Amino acid sequence: MKYALLIGLLAFATPALAAAPDRGPPTAACPQGVLTLHALRAIGNPPDDQVIAAEAAANPCTKVEASEVPFGQLADKISVLSASGNAPDIIA
Repeated sequence: MKYALLIGLLAFATPALAAAPDRGPPTAACPQGVLTLHALRAIGNPPDDQVIAAEAAANPCTKVEASEVPFGQLADKISVLSASGNAPDIIA
């Protein structure tokens, strides 16, 4: 169930990735570079750190950086990040 949720969130993030992917330099293991996805979640919401670690192990060319905020501040944080051009790729 948790993996399905993460896959669904990654699919949701796909349009944002097409606009401006955040990729590191190419490496032997990742010829297109490591793709970094920025996730913003309310404290305690999935995907939890274990799911993110499992996803990273399964997809070494994709990295997820998760930030947590209290649920009551989530909408404000999304608004501020979006206005500054740094909208998260995944919102949970």
